Amino acid sequence: MNKKIILILASALIPSLSISSVSAASYYGVSCSSENAPRNFFQYLRFIRTCSPADTNTDPEVGCEIESTPSDFFAFHQNSLWRTKIATNPEIDPNSNLMFETLIGALDTLNQPATLSVNYKGWTTPIHFIDSEQCNKFDISTSGSGLHESVDPDENGTAEDIPIPNGVWHDPERDGHMVLVDHQKRIAWEFSKFRKIREGEYSTSTLSEWDLNGNGHLEPFSGNNWWRAGSTGAGISLIGGVVTYAEFKQGRIEHALGIATPINRGVTSASSSAGRELCRPAARTDAPESNIGVQYFLEGSRLQLNPDLDLDSLGLTSDTKIIARALQEYGAYVWDNGPSFSIRAQNLNPDGQQWERSVDLNLEKIPLSEFRALACDIETRL
Repeated sequence: MNKKIILILASALIPSLSISSVSAASYYGVSCSSENAPRNFFQYLRFIRTCSPADTNTDPEVGCEIESTPSDFFAFHQNSLWRTKIATNPEIDPNSNLMFETLIGALDTLNQPATLSVNYKGWTTPIHFIDSEQCNKFDISTSGSGLHESVDPDENGTAEDIPIPNGVWHDPERDGHMVLVDHQKRIAWEFSKFRKIREGEYSTSTLSEWDLNGNGHLEPFSGNNWWRAGSTGAGISLIGGVVTYAEFKQGRIEHALGIATPINRGVTSASSSAGRELCRPAARTDAPESNIGVQYFLEGSRLQLNPDLDLDSLGLTSDTKIIARALQEYGAYVWDNGPSFSIRAQNLNPDGQQWERSVDLNLEKIPLSEFRALACDIETRL
């Protein structure tokens, strides 16, 4: 019999067993406070059903969440796909021009400006730096069709012992993305559709755990639950491709970005036997199956701003040049579907005021015609 139940029953049947000892009983990894503890057997039965971690956490976290981004933070090793610059004269996809013509047409149909944009209020990435040793640990259930076995080896729909800070918050839009980073342990936990059910109880549609000293990508279509890999539509790491506020303050972005487009490819040909197609570093794809043809971007493909483009000639602000140079040197991986051609910034707070007060962007001055799609080896799943 579960020893939590034994302790509760024993306290009801044995008067000498104190309420305070019951209050130390673990309930989903936290302790039940003595002031809320039940006083008889029937109250214990009700207690089993209704005692939530909110009522039970008597030890407040000290030092769990770290307020600022560590100055020496970086994601993934220097030879990873994220931190490797694009080679001189890379191979261009022969359909690159067609892809960007299709993109411009799609943006017009969606009543979106035909320009690159950056999300910093919604459809963004809150990043919480933590000391996971000081955080309460919780079992996180799935709100979707299972979790990837890299975080749920039992494949029971639950990831165990995940550090969650008190007061943690996710992006306000429906994808509910959020990243937790333990800089000392070099681990990142990434969530989508993260939700707080009640105090101390959480759910997520996907959860991925990344070794920040690793290569920053998963094998395409790997695992029984391959479609749950990663927390972006392409299963690509959020922390690898997000623009942080600290990078703007430093004046340089030294990694590839992640980018969403409204024209991601399902398959190249209707007659193809492939059920899904993508490029590394994508591990999966959420591209619409109806998007058939070479005019669409493959998820995981790398897009680059023309490295020969004279940025000074465009009248760009210094902040815009930070993004533009990163797109020339490192490019951006297609990591999600979206109604705009957009990159993600770190969400500092949902009102976006800190970005608006201190960052001056005029990305609309960068012509989409100056972008190109690089050639890639297509990975398929039949």
